[in-house]
Amino acid sequence: MKYQHPRYLFRKFLIMRIVKPQNSFLEIGPGDLDLAMNIINKFNNGTVIDFNSIETQKKYINLPENIQRRLTLIIADFMKYDLKNRKFNCIISCDVMEHIENDDNFINRIHNLLMDNGQLILSVPARKKYWAYDDELVGHYRRYEKDEIKTILENSGFSKIKIYSYGYPFTNIIRYFRIKFAKNKYQEKSNGSKRKRSQRSAFLVNKETNFKFLALIINKYTLFPFILFSLIFNNLNLGEGYIIAAQKE
Repeated sequence: MKYQHPRYLFRKFLIMRIVKPQNSFLEIGPGDLDLAMNIINKFNNGTVIDFNSIETQKKYINLPENIQRRLTLIIADFMKYDLKNRKFNCIISCDVMEHIENDDNFINRIHNLLMDNGQLILSVPARKKYWAYDDELVGHYRRYEKDEIKTILENSGFSKIKIYSYGYPFTNIIRYFRIKFAKNKYQEKSNGSKRKRSQRSAFLVNKETNFKFLALIINKYTLFPFILFSLIFNNLNLGEGYIIAAQKE
């Protein structure tokens, strides 16, 4: 059992609840491919695109053969790569948009790649008041307010927008430890361009720390009661992250 960050487990649980089984999906910034490996079970086929080429390729090569046959990996910059007029039933992007300087262009591109009535699932860091050292460290341009993200999506032609403020109060508590950890361990990694910091962010904890033993006490089973409790607060604007579901008009 591998260690996965509690914030990721809270996010993954909710995404798996709200994603609609369809034919095809695209995931932007799949990281270690864990979410894609779960999402593919709800779709006939999937595509993942990421510029974390070395790390993501290593993960992809080790996927089971039956998953590789249905899941296509593209190593490229999503904003520049020509997908040759392909369309998807669902596009998923977790903690990517805050790394994009022009987020309007990012959402417009997603809208163009979705089929009519297609589903968009986003996750972004929430609330400007939570901006801290770790945001700068991993190359964020911004955090989002609820009304702000809704306006961006509406302006791009999305409707039926539902915003979940997930993980409260647990991810908010974890956030303080994350900031302290970042300050203590990664002072030297705050240099470099935002792109370089963004590339490191998806693998920062897993690559630089030996947290495998924590998987015995922090995993989807032990966190399950806490995840269920946090659902009570999803409609309140209290969490430090948003998950957004929307539909292309």
